Amino acid sequence: MLERRLHEAINPIAISALFSPGVYRAINDLGVPDRMPVYLAQRTAAMGAVPPTTVSAVLAYFQPDMVAVAVPKVWAATTPQALLAARDIAVVAFLTEALGDPPEGTDEVAAILRRAVDAAPVAGHPISSALRERPWPEHPLGAMFRACECLREHRGESHIAAWTVAGRQPFEMLLISERKLGWMPRGEMAYMYGWWPAESAAGYAALQDEGLLDADLSLTTAGHALRDAIEDSTDVAEAPIIDVLDEGEVAQVEAYCSSIAPRLMGVLPPPDPDSPKEGDHGVMGPMPRQ
Repeated sequence: MLERRLHEAINPIAISALFSPGVYRAINDLGVPDRMPVYLAQRTAAMGAVPPTTVSAVLAYFQPDMVAVAVPKVWAATTPQALLAARDIAVVAFLTEALGDPPEGTDEVAAILRRAVDAAPVAGHPISSALRERPWPEHPLGAMFRACECLREHRGESHIAAWTVAGRQPFEMLLISERKLGWMPRGEMAYMYGWWPAESAAGYAALQDEGLLDADLSLTTAGHALRDAIEDSTDVAEAPIIDVLDEGEVAQVEAYCSSIAPRLMGVLPPPDPDSPKEGDHGVMGPMPRQ
């Protein structure tokens, strides 16, 4: 599916700056403490200083009581306008550090992706629509990154809609996705999103009782079928984006992104061997909850 191919190409680009130490420092310098508040602010500030319940609505996988503690720390320290301005500068600095001058093809890929962004439906997509309405970066790398970020958020929002219609809950979908992807130890992805190991253990047990996980926590045939059906529904929702592109343009985006993704990830710090529960690149774990 071209929808999935496009997402898999742009996703590493879009997430790279979320974990850049320079981007974190820029937002910390505004007075925003800790890693989780910075992360949540990066994802949602384009919508304004929205309350924690709204953040939980659009970033559904995060533990909501933790979100209720983290989000007020952001808007007690700064404004969305100041945060976004500082982040824009820091993102371009991160991209330039990793890539130097814009690689060949940057302008062309940015134009392809911008066309996809402009074709994306806005209904039910608050984060991606808010990002799209922000002034577009003038720097070629900034423009390319913004388009990747818009498209990543758009598919994420379509994915939430798909599993909501299927009658699933955020935490169980997080655990199912962790088991489907298979690139993190059990419980690690949930920990990154603010859930304690005991909560993951209970969640796994419930999914086993439902017949979606087997004894070793691998997805059963039914578990794979559920996750695959949700991805298929997500692809359908993303079809208007692909309708304005052809396969050659998707291949061009794939080639470009695959050439720069290792360089972007290469300038991020490695995992801390003394903090194995913090995941790749020092990603945050649970904060105190109300």
